[in-house]
This record gives sequence, structure tokens and C-alpha cells, in this order.
Amino acid sequence: MKNAVLMILLVLPLLVVQLRADTDKSNDVVHIGKSISVAPNETVGDAVCVGCSIRMNGRATGDLVAVGGGIQVEGNVQGDVVAVAGHLRLGSNAFVHGDAVAVGGTLQRDPGSRVNGTVTNPRTPMMAGVGGMAMLLLVPFLGALAAGIVLSILCWLILGQARIETIVATLRAQTALALLAGLGVIVGFVVLVIALHWTGPASPFIIGVLCLLLFLLAVVGYTGVSAWIGEGVTSSNGRLAAVVVGAIIVGILQTIPVVGLVAIVVFALFALGGAALSGFGTQTDWLAQRFSQPHAGGR
Repeated sequence: MKNAVLMILLVLPLLVVQLRADTDKSNDVVHIGKSISVAPNETVGDAVCVGCSIRMNGRATGDLVAVGGGIQVEGNVQGDVVAVAGHLRLGSNAFVHGDAVAVGGTLQRDPGSRVNGTVTNPRTPMMAGVGGMAMLLLVPFLGALAAGIVLSILCWLILGQARIETIVATLRAQTALALLAGLGVIVGFVVLVIALHWTGPASPFIIGVLCLLLFLLAVVGYTGVSAWIGEGVTSSNGRLAAVVVGAIIVGILQTIPVVGLVAIVVFALFALGGAALSGFGTQTDWLAQRFSQPHAGGR
């Protein structure tokens, strides 16, 4: 997802419109650049803040996720609390039923706070001691990592937990087939682009549509892959926190010299294959049923 920033600029307006519609139905709160504050007598579902902070004094029935901002909890959170590139503070009245995770920031916990899950605050010694030149080298990586996390969060919120869990189930049950399906998607895309190049004036438009479809397939698939990997690290099964943690792990693995090239290829194949086999998370055998329908109708 090295071109994730460009991807966000292309699809963010559509995603935001859809997010607003979904938020009205599910009581979720999604803000970009505007902090979220929940009063003691208020209840929300998931609370997601990108480039802003969350102050929770009330109750959340889902997860709290802040990317590029901090989280302060003085209330009750039924899910997980994840702060990326921001501080996490758990006050004396904080009760987190899931995990509490702070990545790229400090975690302060009052002795009176309660956390049923795990409390994680990964340290980054390299970042702590680097100078200005090293920080300049880290900026593109951090930007791409943040963009990948934001895309995964938006995709999870738009498609819903059920569809992402379906992609995870597909990857878990058909791991080898997902790799082959991902390779088939790439080969099919290249063949179609070459064939359509000579179809006339309409070819640029058709190729553009194919590129958009491939991009959407990759974003949805990467979100499923992130959830799949995140479930092995956190105690959350299919929740938003698993998606965020998995996206961080995927982003870091892809930047490791030599190994990162292999990781990029493998994750891309898994992402495309998982999304294709499940029909964007419709059902685990969606693609197999599409191929079997003609045979079923002929009997």
C-alpha cells in the first residue's frame, strides 16, 4: 500500500458520504480532524477519530480508535481502546472490557482503572534516539503506515464486521487457494488491460474502471488480511482493534529490506484472493458458487 495516500484522495469523499449514512444507523461516531467527547450520560457505538482525540466519560458499546491523536478514558468501553501515534490515558473510573493498546505514544494508567484484556504499549527505541535526518527518512514510512490504517478503518466501517469476518474465514479455510486466486486476479487484469488497449477510444475509460475495481478489491482484501493477522496478536476476534493492529504489523513487515518485498507480494496475493473468493466478503464460497451455477442450471 505504498500508494495509499493517493488512494485516500481518490476514494475518501465517497467513503465519508457512506460513513455518515452508516453512522446515523449504528450510533457510531467517526470524525476526521474534529475531537470526540462523550459525556457521562451519553452512549455511543464505535468511536473513530483520525487526526483528532477522543475523551470518553460515558459508555461505548464498541471500540475506541484514534489515529494521530490521543484517547482519555474515564468511562466504560465494551470493546477495545487503540491509540496510534497518540497517548492513551486510563483514569480511575475507566473500565475497558477488551484490550488497551498504545502504538507510537505513551500509556498512562491509573491504579483504579480496570482492563479485562491485555494492555500493550510497544516501545520504539529506534525512533526515540534518532536525529533529524533519520526522522526525515521515517516520515514517508509513517505517512504510508497511517494511510493504510485509515483505509482499513474506513473499509471496516463501510462493509461492516460481518463481511470482514467472512474474508478472514475465507483466508483461514482456503489459504493456499487464496494465493492462487490472487495470482489469477493479477494475471487476468494484465491480460484484460493488454486486450483492451486496442479496442478504440473507449479503452482508457474501460481500463480506468478495471483499475478502480482492482484498487477496491485490494483495499477490501487488505482489511481482511489485517483482521486475520491482528486476531493472532490481540484477544479481539474480528473487532476493529484487530484490524488496526494487523494493519500496523502488515505495514511494518512490508518495509523490512528484502523480506519486505516478499511480504508485499504475499500480502497482495492474499488480499486480492481473499476478496475475490468471498465476493467482497459476501460468503466464503462466493466465487466457487459463481462457477458452479451454469452447471447446476444445465442439469
